[in-house]
Amino acid sequence: MNAFKYIVSALGALALVYLGTCFSAISALAYVDPASAVIAFGIPTLLLKAGWSFRSMGAAFRNALSDSAGVPELEDARLFFGTAFRYLMATGPMAFLLGLIAILGNLADKARIGPNLAVALISMFYAILAGLIVCLPLEAAARRRLGAIREQ
Repeated sequence: MNAFKYIVSALGALALVYLGTCFSAISALAYVDPASAVIAFGIPTLLLKAGWSFRSMGAAFRNALSDSAGVPELEDARLFFGTAFRYLMATGPMAFLLGLIAILGNLADKARIGPNLAVALISMFYAILAGLIVCLPLEAAARRRLGAIREQ
């Protein structure tokens, strides 16, 4: 998979998500929440940092999209994106539970229920979206390239 093809596909998927938000009853800005982004992306990034340097994380992106990467580089990219996907899928429900706990802890304050529920749901939404648009396609690209190399 070349980088241009991936970028076009990812932007197309994001455009469809955006169109879905446009047809909802609220503004697309309602889906933007910095606290949720910090939870959804910060935790997996810190956990990934335990196994990969930032340089090797960048190399995983390059190698997954490269037609010239070798077997060791593609194996590392496959492992990186598989691990990132699992971290994201664990972070989403954990963030939802954090928001749910905040809701239950503040049931007396009706004004906090909506914002706390929004953080819970948007954090999960961000984690799922990142997994679908980044991790799964790039892991699949690395797997396909590995399969092609091994068939030669």
